Amino acid sequence: IKGDSNIIQGGSDKDNIKINGDNNTANGGAESDSFMVSNGNNNTIDGEGGERNTLIDNGKNTVYTNAVDITPRPFELNIKVDIGSGSDKYISTSISFNLFDFSVDFSTAEGALESLESIDEMLSSVSDQLLNIGNTINRLESVSEAQSIKLNNLISFRSTMRDADIAEESSNYIRYQILQQASATLLASSRNLKAQNVMGLLNSV
Repeated sequence: IKGDSNIIQGGSDKDNIKINGDNNTANGGAESDSFMVSNGNNNTIDGEGGERNTLIDNGKNTVYTNAVDITPRPFELNIKVDIGSGSDKYISTSISFNLFDFSVDFSTAEGALESLESIDEMLSSVSDQLLNIGNTINRLESVSEAQSIKLNNLISFRSTMRDADIAEESSNYIRYQILQQASATLLASSRNLKAQNVMGLLNSV
C-alpha cells in the first residue's frame, strides 16, 4: 500500500502486506499473514483471526490486532571512556537492522518496480548502519589513543614521584647520620670535660 487512506483486504492465502503512508487500513485473511509498516502514521492492522500473523512496525501510532509485533529493537551501546559525568565522557551508538519479508516479482512491471524499491531500501539500511558502525569504531580508536597517552603520562608521573621519594629518603638518611655523628661527638666531648673537671678538683685538694 502506497499513499494515504487506503484500505486493503487480504485473501484466504498467505498475504505479505507492506504499508508506506498514513491512515491506511490492512486486513488479513489467512492464518500466517505478514504485515510491515515501513513508514507512516496512524495506520491500522487487523489479522482478522489469524493465529500466526506478524507485524514489523517502523511507523508511528500504528494500531494492530490479531498480530504479533516482531519489530527488531536497536542494539544500544553506551561506553564511559573518561572520568567525570559530562556527555563528552561517553560514546553512545544505536545499531538496528530491520527484518524484511522479502520476495521479488519480476513477472510484471509493477512487481519489478516494487522489488527494486525493496532492494534499494535494504541496501540503504545496511549502508546507514555500516556508516554508523564505522563512525563508532573511529571514535573508539581515538579514545584508545588518548587513553594510551594518559596512561604513559601516569607511568611517567609515578616514576618521577618514586624518584622524588627516593631522593627525599636519601636526604633524610644523610641528615639522620649527621645528627647521630654530631650527637656522638657532643657526648664524647661532654665526657672529656667531666673527666678534666674531676682531675682539677683532685689536684686542688
